[in-house]
This record gives sequence, structure tokens and C-alpha cells, in this order.
Amino acid sequence: MKRITLGKPKSNFARLTSIVILAATFAYQTNACTIFVLTDGHRALFCNNEDWTNPRTRIWFVPAGDGYYGCVYVGYDDGWARGGMNTEGLACDWVGGFMENWQSDASTCVRGNPTERMLESCATVEDAIVFFRTHKESDLCRSKILVADRKGRSAIIGAQDGKLQIETSE
Repeated sequence: MKRITLGKPKSNFARLTSIVILAATFAYQTNACTIFVLTDGHRALFCNNEDWTNPRTRIWFVPAGDGYYGCVYVGYDDGWARGGMNTEGLACDWVGGFMENWQSDASTCVRGNPTERMLESCATVEDAIVFFRTHKESDLCRSKILVADRKGRSAIIGAQDGKLQIETSE
């Protein structure tokens, strides 16, 4: 095994500066969500993290019932799902930090959490797109949602320039 040696700082000041920069790098807290989909044509893997100032993350399961799919939800101790996956293989999660001037022109309001209602009733990315075109979701002015299905199709749904924006990928 070849050993690689990095150069050493030439003075105490350089050592101290290196330590301060390194410590500052690890001490800086960010609230950056990460979401991605991996697919090979046969399988699709959906990966995400819940990253916010609230450290009390939670995962909970709701079995399928008459007229709705079973789901696993992820969120925080407030019980409001930020993402999840259903028994049909549709998965989603939100990423915030966007500020758009947008108001939904959809006519249908949902009971409670729109993310939960979407996962309970949609089986594919196409179903999810129709859901967000027809149901009000006020968070789209400050967040985007990534949805992906078991066949590897995905879409990013958000708002831009006052309109609903949908970017699909297959």
C-alpha cells in the first residue's frame, strides 16, 4: 500500500488557521435536504433525508383500506408527513427554500395533508401530476416535491413564474 503524506503547515499560525477552518467547516449547521432516485430499468430506489431544525424525526405506517393505498410516511413529531411511499411503489419528498409568487388555481381542497392524500390515492407519477394539477397545495410556492414510481419515472413539481412547473424524467 502506497502511503500519501500531506505537507505540514510551516508555522504555528498556519497550524492554528488550518484547525480553525476545519472546525468551522464541521461546526456550520445546514438544513439541506437531499432527495434522489436511482433506477436501472428493472428497479427504482428512492432516497431522501429529513433535514430541519427539529431533530425529532418520525416514521409511521398506515395500512391500506377500502379505497386507499397503504403508506409509510416520514416527518417529524408533529405528525405532518413530509414524504413517504405507498404500497404501489409511489414515493415522494419535499425540499424547501424556494420563494415563488404563485397561487393554485386548482378547485379541489383536500382534507388534512395533501402529501398524505396524494400517496393514499395515486399509483404512478402521472397520477401524482394530475393530483397536483387538480388539488390545492399552498407549499408549492416555497417548496418542490419529487415523486417517483416503481417503474423509474420521476417528476419534480413546483411553481415558477406564477405557474405550476412540472419537470419529468423517465
